[in-house]
Amino acid sequence: MNPIILKGKRKLALLIAILSLSACCVLQVNAQDNCKAKLKANRNKSFIYEGKDRIEESYEFGVYSVSIKKGKIDTVSVHKGNQFITTFLSQYGHIVSTSIDYLIDGVAYTDTLDLNTDTRKVKYDYYGNFTSAQLFTTYNHSTGAQAYYDVYGADSLYVNRYDNGQVQKMIWVNYGTEYARKQWNMEGKLLYEKYHSRETTYEPPGLLHSQQYDTLMDGRTIHCKTTWYENGAPESVAYFYDGKPCHVWSYYDRSGKLIKTAKKTPLHKLPMEVREPPRAYAPPDPSIFRTVSIQEAYQGNLNAFLHTEMTRILCASSKELKGNYTVRTYLNIEGRMRFVSARGENSEAIAPALQQMIDKMDLWKPTRENGRTLALVLDFRFKVTENK
Repeated sequence: MNPIILKGKRKLALLIAILSLSACCVLQVNAQDNCKAKLKANRNKSFIYEGKDRIEESYEFGVYSVSIKKGKIDTVSVHKGNQFITTFLSQYGHIVSTSIDYLIDGVAYTDTLDLNTDTRKVKYDYYGNFTSAQLFTTYNHSTGAQAYYDVYGADSLYVNRYDNGQVQKMIWVNYGTEYARKQWNMEGKLLYEKYHSRETTYEPPGLLHSQQYDTLMDGRTIHCKTTWYENGAPESVAYFYDGKPCHVWSYYDRSGKLIKTAKKTPLHKLPMEVREPPRAYAPPDPSIFRTVSIQEAYQGNLNAFLHTEMTRILCASSKELKGNYTVRTYLNIEGRMRFVSARGENSEAIAPALQQMIDKMDLWKPTRENGRTLALVLDFRFKVTENK
């Protein structure tokens, strides 16, 4: 039989067909996982990929870095550069610690937290990701200042103490406005107190000295100032309108007897006030924090890749492999996976091969939460089973 001579396109087509058949054979061999195990004890066994778990996640938030160790209850750590800021426990995005300690500009603080999240309407937002029930107290370890909050965080009480523990100052705040204040000396004697517009001073400490307050007189708001002698008898009474003397001032001797009066601008010559009608106050709606999460994804067939690679590792191992194995990895924000460690019987013998397997992985699409890309620590779970 004379040889068949192929030219041009027919020759090229046959060459492509031969190469394609060869490629199919190679793929078929890999897909069948034909391998005679190096160690007899590993024959007739298979590595089964069972899934992965997120062990830790971290992200940058402005100048802060947040690291979350996952578990039934997560442990959250926050740093500002190399400076530790705070750590607390979290469950389902809510802080569950009874207190957290942290540093701000070198000053140590302690916060105590209310855990009854179901009965509280206002929540704090921690670094854009975590919410908590309302703070009960915040304590400044440097100045001894302590802040207390009510169940909605609207009314607050600030307390400063002397080194001996005696209260130095207490301030009450309502919706951001101070409406009461009291001050004492180190012996606990009252020095000053203020309620709304009423101010009272005590001099010597503990003894009433003066009091100022606003009062309504003849349709006008008049500021009144009264002073007392140390024996408790009134000393003087003065009136002011818009900071200027008005009405009739009175002066007394130490027995409380009126000794002099001084006429100032009469009330009827003062301008009448135009008062606006009262307005109802409606507190703002509580903030609602939502988390939008896009899970990490392998850009390829993860199951096929792991099955093929783990089968090769099983075949090549010179140590017996059996039971459960965990391969810990680190996925950076660029989507590159790195090997960290392996656990399981004789895992140290296959650790180099596992590292090579992880290094061969295609890029991942990392997890994104609320628009932030997270770096992750992931555990891949495998199990060696006997083939049926």
